[in-house]
This record gives sequence, C-alpha cells and structure tokens, in this order.
Amino acid sequence: AKAEIMIPLVGNVKELENQKQLVLDIIEDVKKGKKGKGGNPNGNKDYSGLNDVETTKATYQDFAKDYLRCIAAVDENVGRLIDHLKSTGELDNTIVIYTGDQGFYVGEHGFFDKRLGLDEAMRMPFIVRYPKEIAPGTVVEDIFNNVDFATTLIDYAGQTASEEMSGISMRPL
Repeated sequence: AKAEIMIPLVGNVKELENQKQLVLDIIEDVKKGKKGKGGNPNGNKDYSGLNDVETTKATYQDFAKDYLRCIAAVDENVGRLIDHLKSTGELDNTIVIYTGDQGFYVGEHGFFDKRLGLDEAMRMPFIVRYPKEIAPGTVVEDIFNNVDFATTLIDYAGQTASEEMSGISMRPL
C-alpha cells in the first residue's frame, strides 16, 4: 500500500491528483534506483527495505543536501568572481547582479519544489552591487517582477529599452 501524502489545496481536483501521482511515482522510481529526473540523480542510493514513509524521508534528505550543495557552489563561484574583480581593480567599475528564478521550498510547509504559490516560492532574489550609484546596505521595498529585469539591465548598459518591451527599469529606485 502506498503511504498517504499530504498535498496542499492548490488548484482543481485534477491538478491535485496529478501532483499526488507525481510524488508517488517519484517514490517508486527512487525505490527502484532509477537515475535522473523522477529518481535519485546519482542513482547510487539503495532504498530497498524501506517503507513509503521512510523512503520519502530519505529521498527528501538527499534532495535537500543536493540542493544546498548547489547553492553552496553558486556562493563559492560568486565569491571567486568578486575576488577576481578585486584583483584586477575592476570591482568598483563593475555592476554585479545576482538574481535567480522563483524561490524553492526546502521543507517550508512540509514541501519541496517551487510550484506552489506561497510566499517563499513567489520571491526572486535581485541583488545589485554598484557602489557608484548604490550605497551598501540599500534595501528597496517596492515590488518588482521579473519582466523588469531586462529593462533594468538595458538601462545600466546605457541603452533605452524598445517601446515593445514590458517592464520598467528599477535603476531609479
């Protein structure tokens, strides 16, 4: 018997059933040692002998560790970029922007992934370092959309976005 899995009440009944089935399919794939999408990325974990709840917990722990390792690698490489810019004397002449896609649940609300419309999944980082224009520690509380990213980058490049483009530059803020 498959363990009951709590699925958030988001979307219609058909979508909820699809989400539940996706989670159940992943559990089965992981138990079989399937590699890649839908299974363990490394394919080297043995979950045989675990019940569905134990498999779910073990899979989640592996997922969270892999996700956090990825974040640590990004952090390390942003640091390497900053160090290189310092060593060449170009750090203060360079606009450094860190952004990404929507946030990811790593256990918040008991979820993983990013496809549910709760606060954590709706936020996107947009961090700009440009000491010629932005004082360290500046925080802008205004709400931006990712559609504003391109027009902002075009503005910082000293160009004007075409009128067909959506979004506004965040630079004046």
